[in-house]
Amino acid sequence: MAKPEKPGIDIGMEYLKNLYTNTNIETKEAQPIYILYRDTIRTFLHETIQTLGLQGRLLGLIGIEITIVASLVTATFTDWHNIKGSLIQGTFIAFAIIFGVWIIKDFILWLMTWKKCNVDSLVDELAVRGSVIKASPEKDESGS
Repeated sequence: MAKPEKPGIDIGMEYLKNLYTNTNIETKEAQPIYILYRDTIRTFLHETIQTLGLQGRLLGLIGIEITIVASLVTATFTDWHNIKGSLIQGTFIAFAIIFGVWIIKDFILWLMTWKKCNVDSLVDELAVRGSVIKASPEKDESGS
């Protein structure tokens, strides 16, 4: 393994050069290297998992609400195994209201946190929690 000519730590480039010995690696801008502990990443994921799953849950709730409303509009509620049709219809109406309120609550929460769900803001938030090594692009003067 060749020693780097410039003083400093460049963990990423040395690792890539050893991993892919037959390739030429070019970097156009220096990118920092973040060192994060496993516990830091686990804590971050536990804190943000609800925000990350909010959009999927909201879509699922909307699908359930559409199904309940479509059933209310199209179904004829008759007695079933000694359960009155009006009780079944009332249950559907109650669930439609419950899921409607739940959708509104999650939609408001999603609107307040949707900017936190993009990759750049997640990386920026996680980067604050770790150590940063400023990497500089290594220029190979021999042309290889």
